Amino acid sequence: MSNNNDGWIHLANAKNQKAESWDFKKDKEISGRFLEMREVTMKKGFSAGKVRKVYSLQQPDGKLISVWGTAFLDSRMADIPLGNDVKIIYLGKEFNQETGRSIHNFDIFYREPRSLKQ
Repeated sequence: MSNNNDGWIHLANAKNQKAESWDFKKDKEISGRFLEMREVTMKKGFSAGKVRKVYSLQQPDGKLISVWGTAFLDSRMADIPLGNDVKIIYLGKEFNQETGRSIHNFDIFYREPRSLKQ
């Protein structure tokens, strides 16, 4: 990934970098610059043929992390403009009284972008 003396990171290089997926059960919190949302059609397993959203976050060190959407995350991330800084905290699995199902619950925060070098 290239950057110049002013700290600017070339977005084309960032988007072409291979990202690893966030394991929210292992690392309870993640934060980074919200670069993109894409939709992926699942090819295997019980989700085959279903479309899932994947969010790309760039961490301060330049590393890209993919965050796979859940119904809860998707509904919250829809309100966050691209380019903002995002922090997601996994709160655990909880029972949803309205749906009668268990969900993965998250706290989600965002703010205007700041320097990636903080």
